[in-house]
Amino acid sequence: MDHNTAERKHQLLNEELSRTSDGVARLSLIIDFCRNNYNTIQKDTLVYVKAGLKIANKFNKNIEGDILKTYLSFYLLHNEQRKKAASICNSILSRLLQNRCYGEYGLSVIILSQIQWAQGNFENAYNIVYKALDQVKFKRNKNSALIRLHWVLGGFALDLNEIDESYQHYTISNKHCQEETDLGMISYVKIGLASIYKQKGDFTRALELFEEALNASQKNNLWFQPGATPPPPAAHHACVHAHHACAHAHTCMHAHHACMHAHAT
Repeated sequence: MDHNTAERKHQLLNEELSRTSDGVARLSLIIDFCRNNYNTIQKDTLVYVKAGLKIANKFNKNIEGDILKTYLSFYLLHNEQRKKAASICNSILSRLLQNRCYGEYGLSVIILSQIQWAQGNFENAYNIVYKALDQVKFKRNKNSALIRLHWVLGGFALDLNEIDESYQHYTISNKHCQEETDLGMISYVKIGLASIYKQKGDFTRALELFEEALNASQKNNLWFQPGATPPPPAAHHACVHAHHACAHAHTCMHAHHACMHAHAT
């Protein structure tokens, strides 16, 4: 995210915080900020996470405290503090589920499973996610969890070159994105699904999805922009991959059309 955009977000939040001295209202504003910005301006989100945790502790707002701890865990994961991130996620996971914080529940499962996957513990990673899917199976209003759980399963399957399985998970994830407000998550889903379409040879659909993800990232300053602070590794990789994939999809489409034209003549 570019410096001016980040500063504007800070300014808007601080203006809203200055309008109220009510601790609970301030806590709600901070949580909304963290939910919308945890994946783009992590250091700034961390500042507000810490401020929010102080308020949550003061007013015994344990649910809100657990929500904020999820974003603290995300920050720790992307700053190579995996043990601390996993410890926090494990301590709050059951409470997030119990209190129907499904977005944070899904994000915590992503953090825990990706840590296992990075260590080569593939079975453990799958077990974490499938257990979470089982836990939300009969819950209502669980779309936020399903988006994240199927997204991470799609990524695991793609990593193992299980294209059809990956497609199924990304499709489910994408289906539930209609009311999602986490723009970074939506773009991740589109990039994953586009990668599958490219693998399947449907370059038109792949290109549409890659361009949607790129346009969203540029319009909303989600990832790397000139003058921005270095983005999270996963986000930077996704954005770079989308750029390269767009170019490759264009090339493949031109080659396909040329081949079709040659056959026709």
